[in-house]
Amino acid sequence: MAADKVSNILICMRKKRSSTVAGLLLAVLLASVFFGGCRRPVVTYEGEGMVPSIPPGSRLQVDFRAYARVAPERFDIVLFEPPASAGLDEGRMLAFRVVGLPGETISIRGPHIHINAQRLTLPAGVAYTDIPPENLPVPRATLAGDEFFLLGDNAEGAFDSRLYGPVPRENIIGKVTGVHPPKDRPSN
Repeated sequence: MAADKVSNILICMRKKRSSTVAGLLLAVLLASVFFGGCRRPVVTYEGEGMVPSIPPGSRLQVDFRAYARVAPERFDIVLFEPPASAGLDEGRMLAFRVVGLPGETISIRGPHIHINAQRLTLPAGVAYTDIPPENLPVPRATLAGDEFFLLGDNAEGAFDSRLYGPVPRENIIGKVTGVHPPKDRPSN
């Protein structure tokens, strides 16, 4: 009889422990969906301007709070609304790499980018082709205190700051924190 009571107590303790673990897992899952979902929504990217870093059709994870207290850094990939000078529909979003920071002078000479007359070393896998200066509406720009120069990794297919000029900080919506290539296309 005593053995049955002990067995029943052990079964009840296992059930309580199981329900406590399940409750904790559920709480963690809900917290990650709530906090992670609010901070890092997924945006589908359809452009060619960031190939090979971001293949067309990729889903981008974006942190909309990344720049609440800090400024974008060189080589961050940001989601932004292009300035009015781009002539695109209002509300359209693009994703490009930060190359020029506020106060810097950017110049493009052949395939090279210069920051304050110093040649910029690009991240691995990023290379710009030789674009004739006569084809660049903005071959040189001195950025104001709140402007950034954004370039696509695919220089030939990117509609970026070389064509419409600097982007004000207020137009930068968030930082791309993850790239999920489409399943039907190979990733690089």
